[in-house]
Amino acid sequence: MKGLLNRARHHYVAAISIFLIFLIMAALIIGMVGCGGGPAIEIRTWYQLDAIRDGMTENYILMNDLDSTTAGYDELAGPAAHGEAGWEPIGGVGYAAGNVFFGTFDGNGHKICDLYIYRPYEDRDVGLFGHAGQGAVMRATIKNVGVVNCTVTGPKLVGGLVAATYSAGGMAIVVTNCYVTGTVSGTDEVGGLMGFAAKESAVSKCYFTGNVIGESMVGGLVGFTEEGGTVSNSYATGSVTGGGSAGGLVGSASGDVSNCYATGNVTGGGSAGGLVGSASGDVSNCYATGNVTGSSYVGGLMGTASGDVSNSHATGSVTGSSYVGGLAGSAHTVYNCYATGNVTGDDAVGGLVGWHSDGTVSDSYATGTVTGNDTVGGLVAMNWGTVSDSHAIGSVTGNTYVGGLVGDNQDTVSDSYSSGSVDGNEEVGGLVGHNYETVEDSYSTSNVTGTHRVGGLVGYNWFTVARSYATGSVTGDGNYTGGLLGYNDWAYVTYCYATGSVIGNKFVGGLVGFSWGTESRNGYVHDCYATGSVNGTQCVGGLMGLNSLADVYNSYSAGSVAGDTYVGGLMGRNQNGGTVSNSFWDTETSGTGVSAEGTGKTTAEMNDIATFSGAAWDIKDVAPGVADDQYNWNIVDGQGYPFLGWQDVS
Repeated sequence: MKGLLNRARHHYVAAISIFLIFLIMAALIIGMVGCGGGPAIEIRTWYQLDAIRDGMTENYILMNDLDSTTAGYDELAGPAAHGEAGWEPIGGVGYAAGNVFFGTFDGNGHKICDLYIYRPYEDRDVGLFGHAGQGAVMRATIKNVGVVNCTVTGPKLVGGLVAATYSAGGMAIVVTNCYVTGTVSGTDEVGGLMGFAAKESAVSKCYFTGNVIGESMVGGLVGFTEEGGTVSNSYATGSVTGGGSAGGLVGSASGDVSNCYATGNVTGGGSAGGLVGSASGDVSNCYATGNVTGSSYVGGLMGTASGDVSNSHATGSVTGSSYVGGLAGSAHTVYNCYATGNVTGDDAVGGLVGWHSDGTVSDSYATGTVTGNDTVGGLVAMNWGTVSDSHAIGSVTGNTYVGGLVGDNQDTVSDSYSSGSVDGNEEVGGLVGHNYETVEDSYSTSNVTGTHRVGGLVGYNWFTVARSYATGSVTGDGNYTGGLLGYNDWAYVTYCYATGSVIGNKFVGGLVGFSWGTESRNGYVHDCYATGSVNGTQCVGGLMGLNSLADVYNSYSAGSVAGDTYVGGLMGRNQNGGTVSNSFWDTETSGTGVSAEGTGKTTAEMNDIATFSGAAWDIKDVAPGVADDQYNWNIVDGQGYPFLGWQDVS
């Protein structure tokens, strides 16, 4: 009995094994031959291509090129076909039984040439394939085919290869190794390759060359991708013309875009970008080289970007009205990106980003010339997040809130610099035009020209500037001009310096033009210095022009000072009880022994550590070329002025 049981068990295991092998082989065969269960159906004529609509779940393979000389062209795919409407898309309007292609179409490396479609009055879904989709056990795959010299005209959801994909959840719809050349036009969701890519769609290794024209969500390759749909390793070289959300590659991308590029010019309205018009998915390892023109939210790479943008760049010129950027009109998080094109607009114009909302901009730069009427920055026009480890070197021109790096800073700028010239009217700074929060560990070498509230680093400062410096010349035609800050409003300036020459009218200082506070918030300037020459008319000082209710201590100036009234070696005028202590100026280099506040010293005394240690400065004598950042100040005793411990003196 035991032997019989063992033999039965062996037979049972063998039967199960054979059954499992059968299932595996069946799955492999189904995978090779398609959902229809038979071998791939060969296509050699337009008639056979047209017959796909009678078997929407089968596998097909193209055996040769199709063109205007191939049988069936005039009847099915030419300008005279179907009452001059041309080709009837495979897959009808919307998702309905028999209207969606679920099979596999393998172009086998061949081309479908001279396709003509003129169906602008139909409801939707115009392309070689009108609608491709997937479900739990079926999916459409279109691969290895070129659609060459096509003319496709439709309403919404228009693409040279596929008008739209449909997702019911399950396996991904795949479009890979395909290309289209020609002209594609429609209204909404129009793309050179595909109009609409559903959430499970994967477009890869595809390209388009030609022209795409539409009204909204218009892209060189794809008009619109749903969240979860992806575009990768693809490109477009044609021009794109649209209204809202126009992009050189994708009009509106809710899914991710990676390893892609676009080279065509883009003309749009709101949300126009060289690569993507509006992007809520992530964009990585991409670039665009075309020129972009639009109205608001216009960028060399993207018009708007609410996802992450990384390792990407744009080189084309950008022109718009508001929220205009060399990389993006508006962006959330930008990492390791750059833009080199010239940028022109009216309001919120930036060399890299027009409006940076929340998030971070880091390890990025811009080199193009930036021109705007208000809020203009060499890197970012409006910063509401963090800008770090970034720089701008292009010249910047604007009206108000103009900065070599950031026009209007509402959050944090750190470890960044600017070096291009800056020219504006009011609140103009070499690094930041208007600072409402924090600037730290940053610098500017920009030459700055403006009218009111003009500074070598910051034009108007409302909060904190720390461990930063400016070396460029500063010229202000009006009031409040400073080598570092033009106007310091109840704010804090610590461990900073300026070395550039300063020329202004009233309230002119080597470091700060005007600093003031209130009884509840007096502001201060401490552990700072200025060495540049200062020239003005009224309230002119080597360190500060006018001080009102702000505290100044442990600071010095050494530049020449010249003016008409209220002229001082350290400070032109001090009023309303501002406290100035332990601060000095060089009476020899300044050319004056007079100052509203501070203590005058000879050059030899200014080079002597005893002058400063005697005033309780935190200072250390160091060897030439050495700095010790454990101290606020360092000095090579007897050989030069004090410098800040954090300075690089190598």
